[in-house]
Amino acid sequence: MKELIQSEVGIKLEDFLLQYGSKLKHTRALYVVSPNMEKNKVYKFGIAGTNTGNAYGRLNEYVILYGENDKKNTCKGVKIHYCGITEYNRLVLPEKSKVFQLELKLKQDLKAEESIAKGRGSERVLSVKTPITFLLKKIGTLTKSIEEKPIEITRDAREPTKKYRKDTQAFVDKKQTLISSRTRSKKGQ
Repeated sequence: MKELIQSEVGIKLEDFLLQYGSKLKHTRALYVVSPNMEKNKVYKFGIAGTNTGNAYGRLNEYVILYGENDKKNTCKGVKIHYCGITEYNRLVLPEKSKVFQLELKLKQDLKAEESIAKGRGSERVLSVKTPITFLLKKIGTLTKSIEEKPIEITRDAREPTKKYRKDTQAFVDKKQTLISSRTRSKKGQ
């Protein structure tokens, strides 16, 4: 797993997406974010790109939902503290992917320690019970112990489709690629 960011303080999510947006294509990602409206009381971890191979889309949803960071309104925006990516491989089932396994194990461990925020879902943790340093260390130790394994295709294929057997890339929607490149160019202006 390649770590794009690991920071206790975190950075603005929109800045992270501008800097690392191109590296999030054709990947699966595990991330830890904290919405500004929670005043660093709750950290949310999750996975992105498990089915589509486009981790950028899920992270960009947080920018759309919470807005961009604003000095006038400190409740707007999201900070990202951790983002680890693996290359998307369509031969690895989503539930067998490294990021899915990491998130599942993280949920189980934190639930056992009763660090989960009550009534908020099992992917949200209270900073009082689980500081960000502990969460980042936990992810680091779990990352070393989990590996993903592609499925083996055993049945014979027809001649015209044999070339796709070893294709591991995600399906690329040309319209979505054009839209995301246009929005990035507008932000750069």
